[in-house]
Amino acid sequence: MRRRRGSALALACVTLVVAPLGGCGGDGEPAAGAEAVAEGSGPRLVKVVTLDEPSFLAEAPGTGGALYVAERGGRVRLVRPNGVVERRPVLDLSGEITTEGEGGLLSLALDPDFERSRLMYVYYAGRDRRIVIASYRLTPDGEAVEEGSGREMVSIPHPNFVH
Repeated sequence: MRRRRGSALALACVTLVVAPLGGCGGDGEPAAGAEAVAEGSGPRLVKVVTLDEPSFLAEAPGTGGALYVAERGGRVRLVRPNGVVERRPVLDLSGEITTEGEGGLLSLALDPDFERSRLMYVYYAGRDRRIVIASYRLTPDGEAVEEGSGREMVSIPHPNFVH
């Protein structure tokens, strides 16, 4: 299940590389450009990318493994299948959100028909003390949201951001 594997990456920002196991087909070596963080026999941690407080990620279907990663501070970043993080955020909501308490850009999801619709949904704590779910349409290359495509779908007043 790809989403489960991806969630672990978002929470820890590292990949656990396990020593070769029967039937896995890997040689236990880190991916090209990956930096070993801990040495020794058995499992080891490998730094894959550097992100700012990742809170969630989703794998984009039909892209060979591209990931959209929500950062708590309000940016959505595109991580290419080769591990390269695009310099420019796909979406920047940093002026709209608060990171007070447990606030921030907390989640994202891709539409079930993402390959056709190009819709991404985000969940965040707004500066105006609201919980918001909004949708955005991505450009055909998936590197940005289309101008004017943002649509607030749900808005719930929320006096504090401690759950």
